[in-house]
Amino acid sequence: MFKSISLAEQIDILFKHGKERGLPVTYRAIAEATEEAANNLFRIHHGQNTNPGLRTLSALVEYFGTDLGYFSYKIKEDCLNYLHQPAQKTLDHPPKTNPIKKGLP
Repeated sequence: MFKSISLAEQIDILFKHGKERGLPVTYRAIAEATEEAANNLFRIHHGQNTNPGLRTLSALVEYFGTDLGYFSYKIKEDCLNYLHQPAQKTLDHPPKTNPIKKGLP
């Protein structure tokens, strides 16, 4: 059984991924680049804002060089695999969980 991670944990993975790639990962640097409020970025990263808007999430994934599909994965390993895919997001490694749950019996 795999543990589902929170949005804050997904954001933390993005921050670490960005740092590995040499991106500035301070709230101020990201805020300036994305035109988002540094305080809101802090709140998302620390789990105080669990429902940010699409514009904010879009700005974050653009900054970190991925796409919104990243947030469909809820297992840490799947998130990491997604970030390490080539620019075209294809699934060379099948996810541990289905990112889109279908309501089929």
